[in-house]
Amino acid sequence: MRLVYAHYKIDYAITEEGDEISIMNFVGAKNVPVVKMPAGVKVIRDEAKDTLRLEGTDLEAVSQAAAAIQQSTRVPHKDTRKFLDGIYVSEKTHLSIDE
Repeated sequence: MRLVYAHYKIDYAITEEGDEISIMNFVGAKNVPVVKMPAGVKVIRDEAKDTLRLEGTDLEAVSQAAAAIQQSTRVPHKDTRKFLDGIYVSEKTHLSIDE
């Protein structure tokens, strides 16, 4: 997932266990939305700038976590064609273990 901002830099904090993410300074707001991950899903800070990675074994749980993070940064009453700030899914991959 990628953090996209043009107005205010989006800050975030991930717990040590990776089961919760707090999104701070989104559009300059003082409230801090906290998104809890479903069981079996971990959120990890990626090497690239402003990028998050979700890992888990259950595809549906990972998808629900990504949707919850994206919905927590949705701004009502704004034109989404013009106002693009938020956290969006940028890439979907499946990891397979070769034996």
